[in-house]
Amino acid sequence: MLTNPRGRTTGAAAQTPTQAAAHGLAAGAAGQVTSATTEDDMRQLLARGLLGLLRLPPALEQAFRAQARERCAKFLRYSVFGLLGIYLLVVVPIALGSHDAPLQDWLRLAVAPIGVVLAILVAASRIPRMERHVESLLGACLMICLTGTTYCALLLGEQYFGRMAAYETIYILAIAFSILRLPAKSALLWSLAAFVLALLAILQQQRVPVWLDLLLYFFVPLLICAVIGLMMEVAERRSFIKMSLLAQNEVAGVPAGMTDAASGSQQLHEYRMLASGLQEADELHALTLRFLVTQTDALVGASYRITTDGLVLCSAWGGSAEMWRTPAAVEQTASLLTPALSGRRAIQLTHLPTGHLRIRGASAEVSPEVVLVVPVLVDVDTHVVIELGRLSAFSLEQCRLAESVADIFAQLLAMRGHEN
Repeated sequence: MLTNPRGRTTGAAAQTPTQAAAHGLAAGAAGQVTSATTEDDMRQLLARGLLGLLRLPPALEQAFRAQARERCAKFLRYSVFGLLGIYLLVVVPIALGSHDAPLQDWLRLAVAPIGVVLAILVAASRIPRMERHVESLLGACLMICLTGTTYCALLLGEQYFGRMAAYETIYILAIAFSILRLPAKSALLWSLAAFVLALLAILQQQRVPVWLDLLLYFFVPLLICAVIGLMMEVAERRSFIKMSLLAQNEVAGVPAGMTDAASGSQQLHEYRMLASGLQEADELHALTLRFLVTQTDALVGASYRITTDGLVLCSAWGGSAEMWRTPAAVEQTASLLTPALSGRRAIQLTHLPTGHLRIRGASAEVSPEVVLVVPVLVDVDTHVVIELGRLSAFSLEQCRLAESVADIFAQLLAMRGHEN
């Protein structure tokens, strides 16, 4: 018999203002994502490859785009004056120190559009209502700037200011994809639209573009910036899903009463403090198992590392020394892992093989009635599994605490770069 500890409980207990605030804080972190995307869906998304994260389920995609727009608008408010300062630092000395004939064409075609765009961005950054349209605004500004610099580079060719316009094109692409963090697909489309406009403008003058030059200062930088922007966006999406999953777990873990929630938070904080000073993986295994055994009132426990050769015992609690030296113990554990690994969550097992994870008492050894199997996911894959045994079932709060500790344990392992 398998019991899922993540089942939902309902209650009508009245909450104090402090309780409501705590629950609201967690619910706000999850937002509308938790109502439309289940935990299993988000875990499946994390298991996708690079291209699989470029389009999320509607509710999750909408929440991610809202967060990205907010971040983009906030960055624009603080960075637009820096961009304006860099613009003046480059343009003013060249305009004052040069007397070449094509200077006016460069100022008119490549410099003036950027100045107009920066003025628009300065004004837009002061208007809170523009936040919802910030990505479209930046995309249109990107197209205007690239159209001007690309057309100027095509028009002036190998002349000094033609090369200046080509360099500006590369700078604008780098800023759009890496600094402004525009959506990669959107920035790519705006950039290609700018190229089409510049090409049509130069063809109207019956000029033949130098395709090799275009390849060097437009298409190759565009390809490099698009790949980098795509990778950065995928990393942001993966991070957003992980935070949403954590927020959903926090929302699910808030009971009707505040006492249990406060106790759980205090226990997690205590575990973080204890584990923060440890560097070795074996020490983390031992601490985590000892902490879970004491906090869940388990009588026996074991922590295993999953390798290509099978399970490797990393830490044990309770039981006899002979039991932990017996390979059969590891083999029995391996036979019980399938439900936990397939579900990627902690489960309670009640029908156990004879002699599995026996509890050693003062005068005899007995088999546990329930074993809680807790998988530890490091970078989406299950690398560690923890078993806890008791003579009675684990409570819902104890199961959630075990899963929360396992999540923190996985983060600590990943941060330290240990191979588990």
